[in-house]
Amino acid sequence: MTDVVKVDGLSKKYGKFIALDDISFALPKGKIIGLIGPNGAGKTSLMKILSGLMPANSGQVLVCGINLAENSALAKEKISFMAENNPLLDHMRVGEYLRFRAALKGIADTRLEAEKVMRKCDIYYDARYKMIKNLSKGYRQRVGICDALLGDSELVILDEPTIGLDPKQIISIRQTLLELHGSRTLLISSHILSELETICDYFVIIDSGKIITTGSLTDIYRSKADSNTMYIDLLANCVSDEIIAEFLSANQLTRIGATTEQNRGGLHIEFRGNGNRSEIVKSAANYFGENLLGIGRESSSLEEIFLSATKRYMD
Repeated sequence: MTDVVKVDGLSKKYGKFIALDDISFALPKGKIIGLIGPNGAGKTSLMKILSGLMPANSGQVLVCGINLAENSALAKEKISFMAENNPLLDHMRVGEYLRFRAALKGIADTRLEAEKVMRKCDIYYDARYKMIKNLSKGYRQRVGICDALLGDSELVILDEPTIGLDPKQIISIRQTLLELHGSRTLLISSHILSELETICDYFVIIDSGKIITTGSLTDIYRSKADSNTMYIDLLANCVSDEIIAEFLSANQLTRIGATTEQNRGGLHIEFRGNGNRSEIVKSAANYFGENLLGIGRESSSLEEIFLSATKRYMD
């Protein structure tokens, strides 16, 4: 897999405070990547360094094979960045501003390029002639996204791109970003984990200045300490507590939490163990027979994976 960004031994300090602590990772080309971490984890510092807005104290960043520190101008041609505060020029009209920004990026046909991104972000008809100072928060966000999408930069970095958008606008922007999958690499930071889970196919989790894990949601899930959590569903009032305890003991399993009742007269029991899954399934069939309604592995949301990963690191 080709990587559009390679980071090696990157560190950033503010006085004695260590914002990034000797981190190394890569961003695969063509992916929509979610950058997640708690407040103060180092996300903003990392995005500013990757976009060339701020130098690191040590380490190396390669963007499309170009050393960002040694050849900053050439590397920055491959990068677009939308900051969380999304600074815009309030005295300009939307279309005028985007043409201005396109010119700064060296785009030949600024009018065509500005029109293209405004159509993508659904602001062409109702906002292109409006003064930026009169725009709502949602429209300002979409102008910022338009700016980031100008040109054909390989890496597009978006910090909280959907903040301030209403649900309809979020759906529209989500579709726009999904259409870029494969053609550009998107690095998106957001506290709305459910939104990242919807559009991202790769994740970087950071906490306390260190990279906790990277990979697809499936890869991260498999690497979690509690990825061996399973469940069984049993017919209610048909299996004794003694039989359930014997099954757990025989397979060296530990029950998690209390037994819960399901709507259709069943019992849901979660457990954890390191045994072979197929053997556990066979054992459950032997112990419970026709009273076994189902057995499987518990799935986790991105939020659960994030909380588990950062908690495990802090522990």
